[in-house]
Amino acid sequence: MFILLGSFTLGLLAVCWFRAQTPSHPLKVIVNGMEVHTLMSDQQNILVGHLEAAGQTNALELFRQYRCSYSADLSSSELGDTVALLRHLREGQTNQAIQLLEQRLSRYANLMCNSYGCLSPTNRERVRLESLEQARDYFTEFPPPVWGAEMEKAVNEVLRLSEKPKK
Repeated sequence: MFILLGSFTLGLLAVCWFRAQTPSHPLKVIVNGMEVHTLMSDQQNILVGHLEAAGQTNALELFRQYRCSYSADLSSSELGDTVALLRHLREGQTNQAIQLLEQRLSRYANLMCNSYGCLSPTNRERVRLESLEQARDYFTEFPPPVWGAEMEKAVNEVLRLSEKPKK
């Protein structure tokens, strides 16, 4: 009987401890000393708030690990690309630097098109697409072999989706 009561008490304490973990602080993006609300930070704060309210501490930790893994992978890639670009420029190898920059531009245009398609209409309205239009225009003027018709089609579809219906 004592073992059963002790096990129940320990289980109850464990449940309370997991639910009593301190809440996460909202993600704040600060630019030039001012808080800026980005689509990503707002969506993250909504998700974290929802998971906290539901007591989903394991899901919160998994999400935190996903977010940190994504940032670490992206930062690692960006650091490597930036160092390579700077070395090419310092050594006067401008053609190689341009090629790396065009690969980066193509990669991010592709990522933008794939990500935009997953957004809700409300969130799509918050995404600035001027940079995607500029990328399309750049590759129209200076067509590298990796851009191609498929990428042109994807960019045009995103830009078409972003257009407001005419009344």
